[in-house]
Amino acid sequence: MDVDRFGNTHAPGLSYARGKIIRSTEDDFQKLQRAWALIRERGQGQIYVFTGLEHSLPLAAEELAYTDDEIAPAQCFERLKARALEHLGGSPETDDVAVFNRLTGATIATHLTLVKPGDVVIGVSASHSHRSSELPVMSARGLSIPPGLRHFATPSRWSARSHSLS
Repeated sequence: MDVDRFGNTHAPGLSYARGKIIRSTEDDFQKLQRAWALIRERGQGQIYVFTGLEHSLPLAAEELAYTDDEIAPAQCFERLKARALEHLGGSPETDDVAVFNRLTGATIATHLTLVKPGDVVIGVSASHSHRSSELPVMSARGLSIPPGLRHFATPSRWSARSHSLS
């Protein structure tokens, strides 16, 4: 398993180590929910995001404020979740909702259609893959070769990892 520059072991399936504060995906989501609450409290005009993420969806000027990864969920997630669960017959106590963009949705649908349990999926990139390309393999119960070209240079490091979302 890889380590970061401080010697911390990377979390399984991630290209970085978890910390003492954000220990899991659940902690990440709680962090987002807290951020969304602050956005609602302070107003989207008082929030500045320095992620460097580019958005290339042509919108009207008044719609641009909703193109940030955090603004739209802060304003709409709870209402979207309630309406989706109502429409689908779910319960907020036992069910949840996930919203995907076209690329992530297509990646998940493709993997769930083509990857059978135990199939090996190899991710190739210069450094690491985004979680949205690894989670579908996990959902299909496939085996994932850790991404990054460095793994192809050292065959002894090739090790299929089995993941399960259940």
